[in-house]
Amino acid sequence: MNTKIFIMTHKKIDPPKLSGYVPMLVGSVFHEDDFGYLRDDSGDNISGKNKNYSELTGLYWLWKNERECDALGLCHYRRFFAGSNGGILETAEAERLLSKSDILVPKRAISPVSVRRQYIEKHHEEDLVALTEAIEKEKPEYLKAYNEVMEGNIIFPCNMFIAKRDVFFDYCDFLFPVLFETERRLDISSYDEYAARVYGFLSERLLLAFIKKEGLKYHELSESVSSEKAETVDLIERMSECVRSNDLQGAKALSDEMQEKRPDAFFLEADTSGRLAALTRAVEIRILEEKYNISESILNSNDPNKLIETAKDLKELVKDTASGKRDISGLSKDDISFIAIKVFLDVDPDITSKDKLTLMAALAEEAAKKGDIKRAGVFANAAIAYQA
Repeated sequence: MNTKIFIMTHKKIDPPKLSGYVPMLVGSVFHEDDFGYLRDDSGDNISGKNKNYSELTGLYWLWKNERECDALGLCHYRRFFAGSNGGILETAEAERLLSKSDILVPKRAISPVSVRRQYIEKHHEEDLVALTEAIEKEKPEYLKAYNEVMEGNIIFPCNMFIAKRDVFFDYCDFLFPVLFETERRLDISSYDEYAARVYGFLSERLLLAFIKKEGLKYHELSESVSSEKAETVDLIERMSECVRSNDLQGAKALSDEMQEKRPDAFFLEADTSGRLAALTRAVEIRILEEKYNISESILNSNDPNKLIETAKDLKELVKDTASGKRDISGLSKDDISFIAIKVFLDVDPDITSKDKLTLMAALAEEAAKKGDIKRAGVFANAAIAYQA
């Protein structure tokens, strides 16, 4: 069985040295150097639509130009399917799984609200209006399954899958006519860079609809994330330059701009090491501390790596102290400000309001014992606020 898994990438990578994995440069029409990878701008292609279709320009190329594989699939330059050995899925194992299934998909993503509501909260509602109309026109037989998916709370994310050849091509036969019709109906001229990747986002809601309608047998696989997202790494580097120059406002402006344009750079699966989150919080805290003339701070450093590690350690210290795993003494040091403690309390969804109140009250009592009435009052007021 000839199985190939195509690695969708927009930059030079270090691909896994496994049989059957093929790097593919998507949006290659915009790149002079292809690094020796397969390109998506030859033959029948939509490479020029990459900014709106993301990895789907590679999928389209495979649909129109690939002629050899018995089974084929997509993964990303930093996100792969995980095999049973804990490493990256090998094609031999994929073939064994496909002998009992029609398609291999990522572990399901479960939303606390409906798929429809979740999309509207993160993107533009008019996208779904155009998509529904497109399905009604191009593939009405899929409308029932699509509506079931949108009213449910499960999708298979990331536009990653591995399938037998006929299933792979049947999916493309469904997907692209629907997306092209959606494109004809949708005006995205006002969308920012993130929202403009609309057709990639919509397709994540269509894979399960296709599986449901066709009655396919699927097998879910865990993912193996090999590195931080390229945009995440780039932002850390640019913010670090600002920190070295003591330009905290510049670092914050870079972070705020990326939050607006590419919020996915901050997602857990993008910021795999937590470096961006730590640097962003450290910068935020230092700006507030400077505003209130707090000079003695554990986060007062122009070394971005030190700042990141200190922020990570402080976050864990706050969490462990709030949960009772550590005593109060670690947070009672003069160089750990009220601002730093409160920021890390408020950004951690796992710390309950009761635990926040208890921690602030304990810190107020500890400060009072040391005779630091001002610090005691700040923590006491915070405890009252959490109680309210």
